[in-house]
Amino acid sequence: MTSLLANWKLILILVLTALLASVGFLYKNSVETVGQLKEANGALSRSLQQAEVDKERLQATVEGNAKLSEADSLKQQEIQQQVTQLNKTIAQLKSSNNILKKKANGPNQACQSDGSDVELSDDLRLQLESVYKGSGISQSSK
Repeated sequence: MTSLLANWKLILILVLTALLASVGFLYKNSVETVGQLKEANGALSRSLQQAEVDKERLQATVEGNAKLSEADSLKQQEIQQQVTQLNKTIAQLKSSNNILKKKANGPNQACQSDGSDVELSDDLRLQLESVYKGSGISQSSK
């Protein structure tokens, strides 16, 4: 023990050197860890910025799609109204056509049975020409 007390300075220097080496090693490891964390933080920051840009683009796309859907819905309603109106008009025209056929088929049987409006118009035209000319040309059948 006397030799230990005599060499206390040497022991103190060894202990302080070991302690200094431990602190240096821990400092080096913490500096490396801080560097790695800074790199990871930078990468995450870039990813976050890209995600924000993507989120804004996606939000704009969703809003654009909503506007398109609304416009499509309005167009569809307009088309549906037009179809409804056309169906009513067709029904009225069919009814009028049936009435005209009944009237035409009554006394003179001038209307053809196939319901062709073009042929009916041609037949009427021929009849009118024959009446105006007074020639009595008979109706040509088609």
